[in-house]
Amino acid sequence: MQLRNPRMIGFGISNRQTLESARQNAAGAIIGSKFVTLLDEEGDADRALDRLFDALAK
Repeated sequence: MQLRNPRMIGFGISNRQTLESARQNAAGAIIGSKFVTLLDEEGDADRALDRLFDALAK
């Protein structure tokens, strides 16, 4: 992308649908609170990342 003023979207990105919407309307997406929620549930960063990647792939 050769955007002059690239922007990132970082609200409500928790699944593939919201990720794709962000990618269509911005230079990228920031996924924060979904990861924090999964990290709290799993207690392990690797397992939380695995679950996050699974959620974004579906």
